[in-house]
Amino acid sequence: MIPLCINNEFGELKVAIVHDASNIYDLSFEDWRKNVGDIQLDNHPETGKISRKYFIKQHQNFLELLDHLGVQLIFPDTQDSSICQVYTRDPCFVIGNTLFVSSMRGSDRFSEIIGLKSILNHVENIIHLEEEDVFIEGGDVFLLDHKDVVLVGIGQITNEKGFCKVKNNILDIGIGKVEKIFHTALHIDCCLSPLPNGDALYSVKHLSKDSLNILSKYFNKLIPLDAHECEYFLSANMLWINREEVISNMSAKKTNAFLKYYGFKVHEMNFSQPVSMWGSFRCVTCPLQRDI
Repeated sequence: MIPLCINNEFGELKVAIVHDASNIYDLSFEDWRKNVGDIQLDNHPETGKISRKYFIKQHQNFLELLDHLGVQLIFPDTQDSSICQVYTRDPCFVIGNTLFVSSMRGSDRFSEIIGLKSILNHVENIIHLEEEDVFIEGGDVFLLDHKDVVLVGIGQITNEKGFCKVKNNILDIGIGKVEKIFHTALHIDCCLSPLPNGDALYSVKHLSKDSLNILSKYFNKLIPLDAHECEYFLSANMLWINREEVISNMSAKKTNAFLKYYGFKVHEMNFSQPVSMWGSFRCVTCPLQRDI
C-alpha cells in the first residue's frame, strides 16, 4: 500500500503523482480557437502555441529536478486521448491520509480518473467525489495549518455543489474548518500562493475584496503579485519542496526576486509550454507524502 500523509503545503515533499506528458500533441492558435473559443482565450492570456517536443522536454527537466531533490515519482496509466493528464493535481488530491478523487468539469478529462486505477488499488483511504453537476478539482484546494483549515476555491471549475460535497467529506475526516473562497481564475492556485512564513501572494485581478477579507484571517500579510507575471506566467502557481525551497517559473522575475529577498531558495525553470496550456508547477504535481 502507498502511505499517504499531507498535513500542509510546505512539509518536505517525499512522494508525488506526476505524468510523463507523453500524450501531449501540437496545438496551434487556430486549434485553440476551435477547441475553447475566443471568450476562453480572452480569459487566458497565458495561452500559447504548443509544441509536443518542447513541452515534453520542459516537463522532463522538471521531473529530473524532483528526482534530484529526492522525490519519489508515481505515474498514472497513460490515457492516449487525454492531453491534460499531465496536470495530475486536478483529478485527485490528498488531505491527511485520505485521497480524494475529484469530480472533473470537462468530459474530455474523465479518462484521467481511469488512469488513476493502478494507484488507487494501492491506497487504503479513498473518497470519491464524482457526482452529476458536482465539480471540484485539486487545484482549488489548499490545506493550511496542519489540517486545521482547508481553503476551497470556487471559480472557473469548482462550483457551489462541488464545495458542499468536498466540505462535508473533509469535515467527516476531522478537519477543523473548510472555507469557501470565490475567485475568477481557472483554479485558486493560479491566483493565490501561501508562503511558509505565514504570508501569501495573490492576484488583485482574480480575488475580490470580500475574498481577501476572508483570506486575511488566515495569513499574516496578503502581498499582491505583479499583474503581468500572474497573468502571463502563472507566477502564483509554484511548488514548495520544503519550507526553504520552491520551484518557480524563470519568467516570473519579480516574484522570484521577492522570494529570494525573503530568504527562500528558488529553483527557476523554463515552464513556458505547460503555462501556455493553462497550468504550472503545482498543477503538474499531486503530493502524496510530505513530512510534517
